[in-house]
Amino acid sequence: MSELPIYTEQRLVEDLFKNYEPSVRPYFNRSEPVHTSFGVTLVNILELNHATETLDTYLLLRQSWHDVRLQWNMTQYAGVTDIKVHPARVWKPDIVSYDNVESDMNMQDSMVVAYFTGHLIWITPLRLRTTCRVDLRNFPFDEQTCSMYFASWVYNGHEVNLTLWGGQESTAFKLKSESQMNKEWEIVSHGAKVRYQMYPCCKEPFPDLVVTLTLRRHPMYYVHVFIVPALLIGLLIPFHMLLPPDSCERMTLGSILLASLLLLILKLQDALPNAHSQLPAIGLFYTLSLVWACLAMLSSILVLNLHSRGPRRGKVPDTIRWIFLRSLKRLVCLGSDTYYPINDLETISMRGLDQPKTSLTPGSVSTDRRDLQQQQQQQQTCVGDLTRSAATTTAKLEREVEEISRQLHVMGVRAHVQDARADAVNEWRLVALVVDRILFFLFLFVYLMCAVIVLA
Repeated sequence: MSELPIYTEQRLVEDLFKNYEPSVRPYFNRSEPVHTSFGVTLVNILELNHATETLDTYLLLRQSWHDVRLQWNMTQYAGVTDIKVHPARVWKPDIVSYDNVESDMNMQDSMVVAYFTGHLIWITPLRLRTTCRVDLRNFPFDEQTCSMYFASWVYNGHEVNLTLWGGQESTAFKLKSESQMNKEWEIVSHGAKVRYQMYPCCKEPFPDLVVTLTLRRHPMYYVHVFIVPALLIGLLIPFHMLLPPDSCERMTLGSILLASLLLLILKLQDALPNAHSQLPAIGLFYTLSLVWACLAMLSSILVLNLHSRGPRRGKVPDTIRWIFLRSLKRLVCLGSDTYYPINDLETISMRGLDQPKTSLTPGSVSTDRRDLQQQQQQQQTCVGDLTRSAATTTAKLEREVEEISRQLHVMGVRAHVQDARADAVNEWRLVALVVDRILFFLFLFVYLMCAVIVLA
């Protein structure tokens, strides 16, 4: 009666591990190393944490080596070609991640496949958190290069020789389709290589496998959240200076822009690490925009002060008048002092004032002579009455004329003073408008230049 397959495999395991010691390195000659092939399959990128500078990934680690103690003749065991054993029962190359931030890698979950030739393959899933130094100068259009280092913890290169899985880079580091579906990162390139490190403590080389991963950030979300609002707010900084200097809305809008920039900076601080050796370009742009917002508020205060100057400050000095009201006024598109009527009613035509209203003829002259004779007779009758009343009213009229003359003089002086004050106020307001327009063009030019240089 033939032996059941399950008992055959059980007998095989018992025979193989009867005198097997998992802590002893398998070798024919002690001077020969155990050649171990190592490979990594990236399943998924879980997170790249900026604050802690760690890369959280889900990997499949592939290891293969030869153990002379685990060979058998398959004909003696009913043709069994391979068995699955627990990792704790066999010797392993003891390969770990040197830059792992976790206390334990926990690689003991999957079984080791042993073939009758003595060839062992161990593929184990692993969630690995490794250090990754990030460079945020080009955030959010940045690329990050992260490396993972795998090597034997206790064996040197003369005891365990680490080689690439399959003998080439493309087979040593593979990507699963799920790893390309990360919402935040796109894999640009990847690679693997074996290095041989020398340390002062030992004369033997220590091989390690370096897996390199280059990631490019998907910037669309950050563009909508951080860049577009900052550009719009920064663009409003110079344009809010087009509001009238004496309007309350101007100072209110400036304060709102300043507060909005502070909120954006706080939001950026939450997205990026607080302690970082490099300042992102977008952070520099935020700082410059904040400085420009403060300078815009100070310039508004200056322009408002100029706009409110009056006779107490005196008239505009001739130098300032020539520079701002004659030279720069036209350059900043504030027009000239030429008066243009608003409508036809303001256009006064003097045409026809020199022309007589009527023409004289011989017939009309004789008629006018008779009318003049009748008027002379009526005037002679009234002369007597006027002569008597003239004496009494002359003194009264003289007093009224003197009072009217005095009042007219006072009114003239007062009107002259008011006109002078109004001219001084208007000139200072024009100076304020010219200064305001100059600052607008200056702020707009500097803002556009900084935006192109910093964000390009």
